[in-house]
Amino acid sequence: MGCTNTRKTEFTVTSLMKEKNTKTKQDISGLASSQTKSSSGNSKKNHTLKLIKEKNERIEEDYKIIEKIGSGAYGNIFKVEHIKSGFIRAMKIVKKENLLNDKEDIPSFMNEIRILMEIDHPNVMKIFEYYYDELNYYIVSEYISGGDLYEFIIKTKRFTERQAALIIYQILFALNYMHSKNIVHRDIKPENILITESINIKLIDFGMSVRFEDKKLNDLVGTSYYMAPEVIKRDYGSKCDVWSCGIILHILLVGYPPFHGNTYMEIFEKILGGKLHNQIENSEFKKISPLAKDIISKMLTYDPEHRISAADAIKHPWIVGSHAREEDLNEEDALDALGNIRNFSAREKLRVATMAYIVHFVYASKDVSNLYKMFKIFDKNSDGKLTQKEFQTGYEKYYGNVLKDYELKNIFEEIDQNGDGFIEYEEFLRATINQKQMLAEQNLKIAFDQFDENGDNKLSFDEIKLLLGGEEDEYIKNLIKKYDFDYDGCVSFSEYVCMMNEIIDI
Repeated sequence: MGCTNTRKTEFTVTSLMKEKNTKTKQDISGLASSQTKSSSGNSKKNHTLKLIKEKNERIEEDYKIIEKIGSGAYGNIFKVEHIKSGFIRAMKIVKKENLLNDKEDIPSFMNEIRILMEIDHPNVMKIFEYYYDELNYYIVSEYISGGDLYEFIIKTKRFTERQAALIIYQILFALNYMHSKNIVHRDIKPENILITESINIKLIDFGMSVRFEDKKLNDLVGTSYYMAPEVIKRDYGSKCDVWSCGIILHILLVGYPPFHGNTYMEIFEKILGGKLHNQIENSEFKKISPLAKDIISKMLTYDPEHRISAADAIKHPWIVGSHAREEDLNEEDALDALGNIRNFSAREKLRVATMAYIVHFVYASKDVSNLYKMFKIFDKNSDGKLTQKEFQTGYEKYYGNVLKDYELKNIFEEIDQNGDGFIEYEEFLRATINQKQMLAEQNLKIAFDQFDENGDNKLSFDEIKLLLGGEEDEYIKNLIKKYDFDYDGCVSFSEYVCMMNEIIDI
């Protein structure tokens, strides 16, 4: 399905097919600036972003390939094992010569890395690190075992409205977050959505994504069946993603896309014709509820100015009424998590960096479904980040009004590590996961080995400074002085463990 590669076929759920993307040039700045960027000049730093490293070394020393699991726009994708930790990851391998043959591909490929480094959302694929050598680029990310939504559609054939609502809710949850950060995906389609057997989704493939401000975008990009009319007209904004999501909903409920043809030009003509209303009256929609028809119509409204936004679509009665947002949470689990919040301290910078690393890299392989559910309960407007008011309301829902306003404000500011005025998902996890469990010795070993750049089993002054982003000389000197028990000027693993198991205030 794409602007340049459309097969002649009858469109049913079992004959949906994949196609290449239409690509365009994109300007990108260096990735280093994305890693070290702070918010609004605030002195706080986002440690998670800085821990996503670029590596120019032999990747086979860190990862073992298990099997090929797919192909992307720029290369092959493999299931791999991280040798030291045993964690299973996905790895995209892209040959440099493939990119050099088409200069337009280079910025799109690098843009995918940059965008993923900036996004912190439970329904967006995590990137862990990226490598390069003389022949290839390597992107290491989460491994999702269930395959993509395209395959899930073929297997399931027809979805209940509740199943469809659960999928669409999660897509909208991710889109609402991205749009609030002025990021538009521009290629929402089933092949770019990974899904587990329990119907949890991860949005992937950000090669076409861009930041947008007030001005409209004009690049013809995306996949033809899911392309909004304003994209074809080359004058569009973030609501093109909502249109694409509406096409997916149409497929989930009736088994085929609403606009199709034998060539991409035929598809474009039907999209621009804007005759969705007649299709919704077809026999396939007789068993579909009025509310489902209503949200499809609003998501596939021809004029983007009148089309529903992701923020409003996620609050639509069909989404809410289908119980897509399950808000049942074990009260004991909630109280434990909130107790962890009260004990959370961000005063010790290396400790915070360690927790950020462990949450991002280790807990990607652990079940944190209760904390994910709690985060969604707190996040009343479903934009993927918590305001101080949302945090306070959620806290008091379970714990009652046991803290004064200034105490809750102080807790909020402790958790908000990048100082942007919001608590994002991984910041929330750092504060709600039990710190004793998080800082268990096996997890500390994984983090320590990552921080130990030269592999000498010690953290030097320069290695700690690199980890913390610089400008922390006095803090690092005092830290090493306190924990360097053998006086070698570095921090060994045993000294590091000792450090992590104390709450210190230097």
